[in-house]
Amino acid sequence: MSEKYLQQQVDALTATKQSLEYELKGKRARIGQLESEAARHKDEIIQLEEAFRVEKNILQKKITELRTQFGMGSMPAEKSKTQENRLATNSSSCNPAKKSESILFDSSDSRLTKNLPAFKTYLENLQFKPTDEQSKMIFCSQRNAYVVAGAGSGKSTTLIQRVIFLVKVLKVPLEEITIFSFTKASVEEFQKSLKKKLKEASIPSTPSQIDTMVSTFHKKALAISEMGNREAFEFIGQSDRENKYASSLGIRKEKFSDKQVEVLKKAYQNGYNTDSAFRLAVDMLYLEEAQNYYSGNNYTGNPIDSDFIESQTAWRDKEVSIFIQNSILKSAEPLIPFPIIQGGRESKAHVAYANFKKIINGRVTYFIFNPERLLSDHEEYKVLNKVPVHYKDETGKEQSVILGQCQNLRRRWILHKSNQEVIFIDSLEAFRTLRGMDFESSTSAVKAHAPIFNINKVSIFMILFEHIGFMNNMAVAPNDIIDTADKHPILKENQKEKLIIKCAAHFHNVFHHYLHQNGFYAFDELFANKEVVTKLKDSELNSMRHLLIDEFQDISPQIAVWIQNIRYELKERACCADEQGSLMVVGDDYQSIYGWRGSSPDFFINYDKHFGMHSPVRVTLNTNFRSIQPIINDAEETLIEISDKYKIDKHGFAHPKTPSGAQGLIYLPCKADGKSKDELEVIAIQSLIETDIFKSYIANSSRELQLEQESSVSGSNKERTLFILSRENGVLAKAKEELKDIRRKANTHIDFHTFHGSKGLEADDVILIGDCDYRRKDIIRNFIYELSGQPQTYDDAQKDEASRLAYVAITRAKQRIAWIGQPTEEGVMNKFREKDSSPPPIKRKLQTCFRLIDIDV
Repeated sequence: MSEKYLQQQVDALTATKQSLEYELKGKRARIGQLESEAARHKDEIIQLEEAFRVEKNILQKKITELRTQFGMGSMPAEKSKTQENRLATNSSSCNPAKKSESILFDSSDSRLTKNLPAFKTYLENLQFKPTDEQSKMIFCSQRNAYVVAGAGSGKSTTLIQRVIFLVKVLKVPLEEITIFSFTKASVEEFQKSLKKKLKEASIPSTPSQIDTMVSTFHKKALAISEMGNREAFEFIGQSDRENKYASSLGIRKEKFSDKQVEVLKKAYQNGYNTDSAFRLAVDMLYLEEAQNYYSGNNYTGNPIDSDFIESQTAWRDKEVSIFIQNSILKSAEPLIPFPIIQGGRESKAHVAYANFKKIINGRVTYFIFNPERLLSDHEEYKVLNKVPVHYKDETGKEQSVILGQCQNLRRRWILHKSNQEVIFIDSLEAFRTLRGMDFESSTSAVKAHAPIFNINKVSIFMILFEHIGFMNNMAVAPNDIIDTADKHPILKENQKEKLIIKCAAHFHNVFHHYLHQNGFYAFDELFANKEVVTKLKDSELNSMRHLLIDEFQDISPQIAVWIQNIRYELKERACCADEQGSLMVVGDDYQSIYGWRGSSPDFFINYDKHFGMHSPVRVTLNTNFRSIQPIINDAEETLIEISDKYKIDKHGFAHPKTPSGAQGLIYLPCKADGKSKDELEVIAIQSLIETDIFKSYIANSSRELQLEQESSVSGSNKERTLFILSRENGVLAKAKEELKDIRRKANTHIDFHTFHGSKGLEADDVILIGDCDYRRKDIIRNFIYELSGQPQTYDDAQKDEASRLAYVAITRAKQRIAWIGQPTEEGVMNKFREKDSSPPPIKRKLQTCFRLIDIDV
């Protein structure tokens, strides 16, 4: 036997062993989970039964006492005619067979006897018959189910078969079924597939029915709302009224239209003039951004270490202040003296001079214009750098100092020696704006120009709107933020972040007030108020009697609460169990990658806690019809460090079985060696060109191209697909430009996507560029996460999300995948380091497969 054959056999056995170990691990974990859940639920049931018994006895006693008191005896109150008519109407549609409220149907259901054989025949005639796993989802008898569907498991097709089962077997009208997905593109794709499958199943439907059945959350909420002729802010000036948002989370993908910016600015200005709380919040935030030095917060700058220089600085401060007031500020306002500490006590001999003072938070605060930046950066003022300022020292002797030389000393002297609140401002515009602000005013209406300024290069009202969107998605009320921000430990040492989120919370209120005054509304209003659901007409509510939700791992707290309200309202109005309908959600927590815009996988991971009505059951789809087993294994390796508390443990299995010798992810790190980020990106793209994966897509001669085209026409060679993925659009743009000439000669289609943009797509081969990591610290979102009741901090959740994003990118590949880039310290690429330290024979195989430029393998 050849060494090559033996190696192939070893590889095959190793892959089989890994698969079995994964399977065993998953089953053991599931057994432990089930045992733990069973014990917990048993205790909960006992406690609930006892509590119910006690409450029931108390209520019965009170009812008896009240009936006796009012002479009502033991007769129940008479129902109104409306109630009687409604109950009579509803009862006629109920299944007469008695069953548990949590069961949608059971074996005694007459509908099964009558309709199931034909449905099974329909399934048998399908080209791709449902697997046992998929059949459990299609035939699920529980009223509430969550389907854990791994990558490539065929969940969308199975979800459609579930719809057909509801219609053909349980005789649910199409008008009582709603399928939710998150984007316009996914909705359109699902509608197209559903229309085709309904026709194959001989179920008549109209385009209008399909359009109503399959929807984004916002489209449905808008259709059943009572907004009348008011226009959604999110639609203003947008050419595509439905695609103005990237998803139903309400996060914008496109830029704001000019009209939207105009509305935001007007709402901001109007709120500043009419709402004193918002005005004060804006003023405080503006002050925080404008000040470049402040005597509070334990100022730690360098003190003056010479008594003589400090004395000279003190004696000349008045003359220096007057010179700045006259020559730079062009102001006739009198200077404001304030005392300086000398030897541990206030000295009357030494005072400093401020340009103006304000009462802020009950304390006098002195403002001083600091011309240092102006004198160094602006040509018109640079001449003043060398102008002498004359003064008399403590002996009465005439002295002079160059203005440009004394500013740094003056600032250090005041900041270290004053026990007052002193703020230095180095912008003329900010100085003049702050002088006109009233930090004490409680007047509800003023006529003042609201300051327009940037935070991190983004306009103030855009920043505030962004934070409003996130707090809405996380279902955090603005008043909760206002009430807790000042005393919350997360914000205690982060003054700027505290002011921003308080300002955003106040802006939420004034923004909505302005919208209502001017005939607009915001999408969050469709979900935020429970009364919106309780006021729904029966026909509107019944259209969601049977809810099916795809990509449930991307749900936001705001939408989750709305769904809960829908389900509770259905139960409240139902006269029997059948009228409560059903809820089936499908998702994969491993693919939850939108936490940065307000989604939370916790609603899926702990589904039975959040959607416990009707005793939910879990269905699992582990079979992966897309990727080979080594790719599945490597993708799951990215998630190994995520705590079991924050994921549903599972393992995917390739179907059909992976051929022997197939390999998983090829790890190709670029060595930094002092290179810049841009240089590393160029190296990665050049390395990409040299991989066999990429070269296989380039026709080396016109003859080869012709032969492949002929075989493709004959059907013997299906066109292969290649994805090039990166987290950053900038990297993709460089790759497109670098590969522009090569792509013209390509034998097949090459697609470029971000990691996020590739979700839901697949290709034969995939090349990843750049690491996945999260290195920020987001104070504001950590605060909002805590108020929202999330189990993790936002930062920790984002670190996990970086791993899940890598999982999504890797599982786009069917046959081959390579990852090129510079691994970061906390990045996901580092989890594959051992793949770079293989034995020499394996390394030679990699070098043959990937001929690299400037990269060592």
